[in-house]
Amino acid sequence: MEVVASSQGRVLVANTLVASTLWHRLMALTPPRNLMSSIQQEIVDFFWSGRHWVRAAALYLPLAEGGQGLISIQSKIASFRLRTVSRLLYDCGPSWLNFGKLLLRSVGRFGHKQLFLLNPEELDLSGLTPFYTSVLQAWHTFKFTRATSEMPGMWVFEEPLFFNGLLRARTLQSASLRTSLRQAGCTKVGHLMKAKAKSLEALRRRSNTSSIRILDQVVKEVCAALPESRRAFAEDADLCEQWIEDGDYSFPSLQVTPVVGDWHEGAGQLLTLRTPHLGTFQACGKKETYNLCVTEFLGPDSSPKGCWRCLYKLPVEKRTADLRWRIVHGAIATNRYRAHLDLELGEGCIFCSEVETLEHLFIQCPRLSALFILLKSWFQGLGEEFSFVLFIFGPKYSVKKKGVHTLLNFLSGAAKIWLTRRSRLQGVGSVALLPVLQGLLRARLRVEHTYYHLMDNIQAFSHMGAVGGDGELRLYI
Repeated sequence: MEVVASSQGRVLVANTLVASTLWHRLMALTPPRNLMSSIQQEIVDFFWSGRHWVRAAALYLPLAEGGQGLISIQSKIASFRLRTVSRLLYDCGPSWLNFGKLLLRSVGRFGHKQLFLLNPEELDLSGLTPFYTSVLQAWHTFKFTRATSEMPGMWVFEEPLFFNGLLRARTLQSASLRTSLRQAGCTKVGHLMKAKAKSLEALRRRSNTSSIRILDQVVKEVCAALPESRRAFAEDADLCEQWIEDGDYSFPSLQVTPVVGDWHEGAGQLLTLRTPHLGTFQACGKKETYNLCVTEFLGPDSSPKGCWRCLYKLPVEKRTADLRWRIVHGAIATNRYRAHLDLELGEGCIFCSEVETLEHLFIQCPRLSALFILLKSWFQGLGEEFSFVLFIFGPKYSVKKKGVHTLLNFLSGAAKIWLTRRSRLQGVGSVALLPVLQGLLRARLRVEHTYYHLMDNIQAFSHMGAVGGDGELRLYI
């Protein structure tokens, strides 16, 4: 008898035994993209056994968002690079990052932290190593905003003068003026304010600027562009005098959200801009950062958001959960689908000769009417209204009704529609839905009752098979 691993079993093998062997290398190396794409394709082929049903991007999402949690190598690499960004900005990394800081300072004569505040289109990364180029590219999967409630600090003087979204000075749009100031070593607010406090004439000579009035206008525009609290801080001559060029000042807090281009969030999306909730970049965990890097979005409006997680809730078996996951994604070989591959097969249902679509197979076939009547009575006995949406997608779990929702999910998964269809095709076993369902439920309850009795924990069985603490079994089979 051939043993076939469940979907989650395959994910465990791929993520733990295959992909994880790459991580310690990919943390420091930038591999060829086509090589990583080939390895990723092998992992996806292993998951599907060569028969692909759902686009790979859907597999990379967590179970709670309609995926399988299969690892995305490129997203994992990007999450590694974002952890490097966090270490660079907030000085919490190993000593080897000091070498990286020196490399980053060579870009634009700013500073290694300032690069992460600049517009990416304006950066010339030609002199960087592939690793640090990939670090900056990964950072641009975010768009960031400054925390408005944060008290200003000495970082105000570290703000870059050019390509900085916080400082929009009209005069500095001149490329020739930017080049002149950069050659004079004036690239930060601190440089400009110190020059103002001492002598703008000295800066004019160093930068070979034609008029001191231009520099005076730059000072006015930069100060006007700063938020009010930061402006007062920057104009304080004593504080400016305390600022030193290579001082180790705290980087500002940044609120981050994904960059999604022209994508707009609509109703019923499986993955939203609020999933995961990111907040400040410094507080982003490894898991949230990785999930962000899975940048493919799914949006079938027919799927109620928040129900995916319940498909794999215990006591539902993994194979049953795999089937329900495939149903929701439409990854089932109905006769209507198979008829396109084999014209002699026909697209009719094997029970009623109607066209066998996915909806017909699991909802509309006349043979299911007695099953739904039984399920409706069970659902009503548990205080819930039966619906086809609830039957296919499962309940939205709540803590208050955890016991009820566990039973509803188990009953929906136990409806052996696919099993009896397979029995009809193979000509073995029973095809009567109700006897098969009731027999399997009785056997399952009998086995679990025996197990909990031997464990001297019959109360746990009562809580699982009954609603309430009285031990009354509400499910009459």
